Amino acid sequence: MPQPNSHSTFRFGEFELDISAYQLRRGGQPVHLERHPMDLLILLIWNDLSTTNSVLSFFVHSFFFLQEAARVAVEEL
Repeated sequence: MPQPNSHSTFRFGEFELDISAYQLRRGGQPVHLERHPMDLLILLIWNDLSTTNSVLSFFVHSFFFLQEAARVAVEEL
């Protein structure tokens, strides 16, 4: 399970979730995650519903893929 530091920042895989700043970073760079996926990610971490870094990383990568697919679909309309 990701471990928090004193600033409510959780690290898992290549990601860092700063809850107090409501920001997700990859390799130190901010990445965009829509509000609902971000809220769900925070909920998973706070409630210890996900126990491994790989599960959390898969969750984030899945939402990145879905966001990009939705963007492409809208552009093609």
